[in-house]
Amino acid sequence: MRNCGQATADYIVGIMLFLFGVSLIFYFSLNVISPVTQESSKNQYLAESISEYILNYLHQDGVYKTNAINTTKLNQLLAMNETSLYNLFSLEGSKTFDVNITVKTFSNPYMVVGAVGKPYGDLGNFGYVERLVVDYSNPGNIYIVEVRVW
Repeated sequence: MRNCGQATADYIVGIMLFLFGVSLIFYFSLNVISPVTQESSKNQYLAESISEYILNYLHQDGVYKTNAINTTKLNQLLAMNETSLYNLFSLEGSKTFDVNITVKTFSNPYMVVGAVGKPYGDLGNFGYVERLVVDYSNPGNIYIVEVRVW
């Protein structure tokens, strides 16, 4: 009976050492890969920050719905040129990235309402965020705001 208890303890220690070894391998492999994906996460962070700023800019004043927007402000945003867009973010002097903002309808995601910023093509390293927004004056109009940063 004593031998059985010793085998069980050895088995548990063996499993713990194996799991510790696997966790070390994953930890070190992620640290090797991390510098490659660091630029992408920077672009993702910028895309999320810009999308939050856009939602705050488009938000209907005096409304407590989360993503209720003013379509007049949306039309003004889509009519901006690239310089005005960067001035909106106060980033004209420190422009180290390109931005594209595309607005599509939710009922037909292939129908583009408008776009502002640099056109995007085959992008390798970019940040991408989609936000759903609702027209305050007509809640049936739901839009998808896509922000790409590269």
